[in-house]
Amino acid sequence: MESHFRVFLSSINKQIGEVVALKKMKRKYYSWEECLNLKEVKSLRKMNHPNIVKLKEVFRKNDILYFVSCLHAQASMNIYVIKNYILV
Repeated sequence: MESHFRVFLSSINKQIGEVVALKKMKRKYYSWEECLNLKEVKSLRKMNHPNIVKLKEVFRKNDILYFVSCLHAQASMNIYVIKNYILV
């Protein structure tokens, strides 16, 4: 699934066999410091709430930033909303 700034994917962590959600950012990030200074990264690292998906990991490969988080049944509702509605 795709939005203006990112692409959402599901994947399997081969090390532990866990299904996770991946958010692939469309913009290129040329330094790790630039990635860590994003408001979204700073906020998600601090969040600990049952209604907010927990950020497991952030990594950068070939200057593309990825967010790894838990994949919940609720994620399908988020995907439906993003596909069918314009969020303002």
